[in-house]
Amino acid sequence: ALGAVITTIIYVQAATAVLPLPRRLDPTLIQLGGWDGVSRDLEALCLQHGAGWVASEAYGPASLLAFRAAPGIPVLGAEDRWALFGLPAAAVDGFGLLAISQRRSEPPDAQYWATAEQIGHVVRTRRAAPDGVEAERFRVYRVTTRPGARLVRLPGGRDAPADP
Repeated sequence: ALGAVITTIIYVQAATAVLPLPRRLDPTLIQLGGWDGVSRDLEALCLQHGAGWVASEAYGPASLLAFRAAPGIPVLGAEDRWALFGLPAAAVDGFGLLAISQRRSEPPDAQYWATAEQIGHVVRTRRAAPDGVEAERFRVYRVTTRPGARLVRLPGGRDAPADP
């Protein structure tokens, strides 16, 4: 009986975040919380700055951003690991936005970006600030691609083909 109660509490917390647990104690927040908000914030920055796409140099965030991205905003992966998936190279014009976690201290990777200018940040939270628990903060750069850089366009959750 005690096991069922504890399991129920864990499921309720994972589904609703009824208790505002700190990041270090909430694995669902660390991995899953707040990606819809980050996608909306990046979409707003794309519109504000006239950017044509969003990119990430990290495999996990790139995948989650692609899954949550608004239709019409391509998400690019800029990491050597993407070559293993056989995804087509991204044909990009103009500039886009690059999101890099503030947990990484290194600047944007020069093998992919000809220019990179930091224009702001977005925050991934479980709930809207100021009450939300912060999961991760991203620096946002206005970038242009380096000629010959191997970038891939990731299939998106909202614009992926329907299952037959």
